Amino acid sequence: MKLRHEVLKSDVEAALQVLNFAIYHKELTEMEEREQREMEMKQQAALPPAMEKFDVTPSPAPAAGQPRALPLTFYDLVFLAIPPVQRLFFYDRADLLDVSDFTLGELPRFRDSLAAALHHFYPLAGKLTCELVDEEAAAPPKGPRDQGAPGGGGGIEGAWSAGWMEQPSREPASQGPPG
Repeated sequence: MKLRHEVLKSDVEAALQVLNFAIYHKELTEMEEREQREMEMKQQAALPPAMEKFDVTPSPAPAAGQPRALPLTFYDLVFLAIPPVQRLFFYDRADLLDVSDFTLGELPRFRDSLAAALHHFYPLAGKLTCELVDEEAAAPPKGPRDQGAPGGGGGIEGAWSAGWMEQPSREPASQGPPG
């Protein structure tokens, strides 16, 4: 009988330890959640208030004779492997006196400009298309970087001749068999 009493006592002590740990864990979790909410509230209070929120849609389609996409040039190759910049920079202007001047003058121009840009660049989201051109007539002049020079890459020539349908290779141009 005494042995059974000690077993029950140890079981009760173990159960109390588990219960105490569960209570401690719950209190700790609640405290962390409360601290997280307080931190989020402080961050939101530090942000300037949003004055206006709106959606900008692409401008209407161009007329039948206008191109539906902007053509890429040879100089755009540099930016094909770089992710797009998603920043908008604002600069001080001496002639803007207050916020209402900005919202009445500059902000509508930003909206119109963004709508026009979305019309042209929305199809480029993840896809680059262009018209295939004659390789001989449109190929750029070969420079030392296109001819397999150290650090060069035949990727520029490859992208141009492929009609820009694929991203240029990052591998250096092959020098041919040694000899």
